[in-house]
Amino acid sequence: MPNHNAIPSEKPRDSSALLRASQESPFHQFGDGVYTWDDRRRLVVLAVPADHPSLDASRDARGHWDGTIEDTPGARAWVQQCARQQSDDAIDSPDTVFGAVSAQAIHACLGGLAHLSELFARYWWTEAGVTCLSDAVTAHSLHGDDRPRPLAVCPSIGYNPAAPRPPGWLAQRCAEIVAAHPSAEFSTDPAQPNEALPSCWPPLLSIIETHASENAGLGLPDGAHNCYHAFFGYVWARQTGRESRPPSDLAIGCHYRAFEASP
Repeated sequence: MPNHNAIPSEKPRDSSALLRASQESPFHQFGDGVYTWDDRRRLVVLAVPADHPSLDASRDARGHWDGTIEDTPGARAWVQQCARQQSDDAIDSPDTVFGAVSAQAIHACLGGLAHLSELFARYWWTEAGVTCLSDAVTAHSLHGDDRPRPLAVCPSIGYNPAAPRPPGWLAQRCAEIVAAHPSAEFSTDPAQPNEALPSCWPPLLSIIETHASENAGLGLPDGAHNCYHAFFGYVWARQTGRESRPPSDLAIGCHYRAFEASP
């Protein structure tokens, strides 16, 4: 989780009107101890309500079930930085307006934290991907699908959504990952009886391409990207000793979860 420092704690001289306005907002669902305002009227996150039922409801509504949300300084700082991107635009508005905007910003960014936790748990990310995720999740949380979805723009291990995908690219990219991380456990040739299946098992390549095409055809929000992030992450994890499940395992595919890897 990106860790942004410096969370000021000083409250404005009189934040009662801001608090009343935020409490009257339908987005003020997490109680009064979650956020306040500093002496410059900027939002300050005091706690991440990790066990609050409203956060569970928000996670469920967005389809985020994986990843652990904790009340840590890093999590608070991320939500605060995210919420300020929206609330600071209204900082000079009347208290009735600014309080409501503050509540909405906190609600959106707590949902974003759930999304970020989900993405960190499910996929294996590059260093650049981790940096990309923070900005992409913030933008998507505050602006919805007016901004690109994180899986469509951020590079994970083995998969860059911005790279071209010509015919045969899946097998070629898989072979490149295997060549870069050779493992004596997995032959690059078709498996013989009683031998471990290779990471780039041809039937699995076909399954992945089929799933990805079906997802895109169904208009699912992340389309094919979910499949490719999951598949290449699995291949990399297997080749580097982080994953023990064989490619014939039904858990592998678009539903592969990095946090379930069991070397």
